[in-house]
Amino acid sequence: MQEGVSQTDGRKDKSAWNFQHLLIAWVAGVVFQLLIIAPCCCYIGTAITVFTVVFDVVILLRIAIAYVLKEKGKDWIFYCGLCYSSALWIEFGVSNLLERFLVL
Repeated sequence: MQEGVSQTDGRKDKSAWNFQHLLIAWVAGVVFQLLIIAPCCCYIGTAITVFTVVFDVVILLRIAIAYVLKEKGKDWIFYCGLCYSSALWIEFGVSNLLERFLVL
């Protein structure tokens, strides 16, 4: 018998997404963003804040869609990591890109 294959139907076993952990990760990500990404009165700070809000809404919509469709598998772990680390890669990655392209 192959590893990871169920004896009953021959398909790989897939567990449901851990929505409780996902929502905790999303809230933690938002809190980290509020602590690390300080609002700025300049246009780069405004652009980063808009990007951050759009990111949070898109992730929350993805979690809601997964909940409605009762998705299974380990994909939720990717979204947890994305939420937990969002403040860092938005602050250091996106802000550097915006500074390069928006500064004249």
